[in-house]
Amino acid sequence: MIVSSLLIGAALPFLVALFAMAVVGWVDRDRSRERGCRGFVIAVALAYPVAHGLIRGGLPFPPIETVDWLPFFALLAGGVGLIEAGLPVGRGRWLLRLVVVAGLLWTSLLPLVRYAWSALVAAGWMAALEIAVLLFWGAVESHVRRDEPLATPLSLLLLSVGSSGILLLSNSALLGQLAGALAAALAAWLLMGLLRPRKFPARGSGAAATLILAGLWLQGYFYADLPLSSLLLLALVPVTAAAGEALRRRGRSRVMALSGELALASLLIALAGISPLLASLRAVSDPYGMG
Repeated sequence: MIVSSLLIGAALPFLVALFAMAVVGWVDRDRSRERGCRGFVIAVALAYPVAHGLIRGGLPFPPIETVDWLPFFALLAGGVGLIEAGLPVGRGRWLLRLVVVAGLLWTSLLPLVRYAWSALVAAGWMAALEIAVLLFWGAVESHVRRDEPLATPLSLLLLSVGSSGILLLSNSALLGQLAGALAAALAAWLLMGLLRPRKFPARGSGAAATLILAGLWLQGYFYADLPLSSLLLLALVPVTAAAGEALRRRGRSRVMALSGELALASLLIALAGISPLLASLRAVSDPYGMG
């Protein structure tokens, strides 16, 4: 059982992502550095749905549970990423993102919209979350287009692993396992970056990871016990790229700049885990809520 779970949750998405990057990387072997490799765009978009389907025992359409929309949005994000990879900078991408994020929010929060919220409350949540997810997406994509090809997979891998642990502590083993599957796909991205350091990701490479993480956090906050403070701290992790850029502008080496960025990201993730950890410890020490 343990070996099977590891295979489904880690090895399979890792191998699917690695294969996708290798194949598309070969196809894109003559693309310029500025245009980037589209293999990084589709790797997570293909790997995550495979792992999700095996973890959940299939991919029914339309899904019965809100979490099961995520693999379809991963595929959609891969398509959006490919479109962005071919678009001139600044043309049309925000409109595409706006529509896709609206769809993610609607499918994720539909039970609350129908049965728990008034129209005004629903509109407020939808508007606020639309802006928040778009900002997060923009921060991730800004991270992708930097001159340091390993920064994005390292940061997203760290964020996914941290999210997995925090979601587990927030009373959702399923969400933690799904975040772990995402981390495995991102580990393949990191490995490819190490093996082919001159292969830079194309625009749109962060789309699938962005939507999957946002979707998992929404599920954790609204349907599990993920604290809002933890969600906000996790969402700030891509912004740590600014710290790395600041260090580079001050003449620090690439290794030092990347180390500073990852240290700050690790601090944010650690802070995000404090509240769920304390809640979990309280639950263990007082399982019947008598204290």
